[in-house]
Amino acid sequence: MIDPDDTLDALREALAVSPENVVLRRQVVKLLLLRSRQSDAEQVLKEGLRQAPQSESLKLALAECFYAQAKYSEATVVIEELLQRPDAAAQARLLYARLLLRQG
Repeated sequence: MIDPDDTLDALREALAVSPENVVLRRQVVKLLLLRSRQSDAEQVLKEGLRQAPQSESLKLALAECFYAQAKYSEATVVIEELLQRPDAAAQARLLYARLLLRQG
C-alpha cells in the first residue's frame, strides 16, 4: 500500500524541480489541505504566486485556503480581485457568497 505521506513528499520534490508547474502545485496543496495542513498549503500557494502572479487557479486556491483558516478578510481581498473579471469562475462566486454570509 502506498503511504500518503510518501506521495506528498514525492510531489514536493517534483515541485522543487519544477516550481512553475501550477498543476503540480495545486496537487500538493490539495494533499496538504486533506491533511489539515492549511498553513503549509498557504506557503506553497504564495510561493506559486511568486512564480506565476497572474494564475487565477492559484489565487482561487489561496482564497480557499484562507477561508479554511478563518482568514475571511484575506480571502475576501483575493476573491474580489478574481471577481473583477467578467468570466470569473463559478467557484470564486460561490466562495464569495460564503464569505459574505460569514461576515454577515
